[in-house]
Amino acid sequence: MKVLITGATGFVGRAIARSLLKHGASLHILARDPQRLGPHLDAAVVHLGDLSDPQKIAVAATGCAFVVHAASESNLRSDERVLKWVNIAGTENVLNAARYAGCRRVVYISCADVTLANCDRLHWNEDRRPDRTLMDAHARSKQLAEELALASSTSKMEVVALRPAWLWGPGDTSVLPGLCKEAVTMRGIALCGRGRNYLATTHIELLTDAVRASLGNTDVAGKSYYVTDLTQGSSEEFFNALSTTLGLPMPRKSYAFKELLWARYRQRYGKPGLLPSEVVKRSRSSLFDVQRAVKDLGI
Repeated sequence: MKVLITGATGFVGRAIARSLLKHGASLHILARDPQRLGPHLDAAVVHLGDLSDPQKIAVAATGCAFVVHAASESNLRSDERVLKWVNIAGTENVLNAARYAGCRRVVYISCADVTLANCDRLHWNEDRRPDRTLMDAHARSKQLAEELALASSTSKMEVVALRPAWLWGPGDTSVLPGLCKEAVTMRGIALCGRGRNYLATTHIELLTDAVRASLGNTDVAGKSYYVTDLTQGSSEEFFNALSTTLGLPMPRKSYAFKELLWARYRQRYGKPGLLPSEVVKRSRSSLFDVQRAVKDLGI
């Protein structure tokens, strides 16, 4: 199985790349800076390039039956134009290049934020949409990119989208260090409420398993899948366990509406601290129906 992957210098893409190599895939990697790939990827063929150049993507995809598109802009503070160029235009370039190269299937790494609004998402399946505006430009860009990807699915080039929730696990170089810094400087991770809300999480190995299943299973074309841990608890349980394990101060309870007001103030004036979308993810319940993924992908 010959696979091209984008985004292998990041937490998610690197984990997927290592998993594919471990299970015998012939791997091609598109990367701007190969020095950031890290260890255990020496067996991969590395192509210099980025999402702005569809010709280089097509060259990297030549001979590959599959593409895993894991590259994205995930920094919530990034300018909206950057988010659109990377997440939407970049995805379009990958799809066009994969089609030109004759790839059979593209797996797009989306996220649960495509439905992130200031509301509880209890027992939501992939067909459910919020009846209010999405929280930020990042969520909107990922939603549009996913819609573009799935609309591009044909009998000649199938496309499937995976929606992980709060990703965690070994190798995280962004979210976990940020939580540690918050816990130390603020004397505990902010729960943004009493911590009784459900928090959907996704261990990185569960996502890599879902990617491999998406490459090999039939009847997945044109579908999106929530991929979340089957055992889900409250945000307090998750952050308590995380803080205890790392020896951090225990999480802080607060009033969610006050946290949201302060977050909007910080966002408006460019102040450091939690953004509104981060407050909503910590204070609102998220509990997704993963029966489609269990049935089609065997997670």
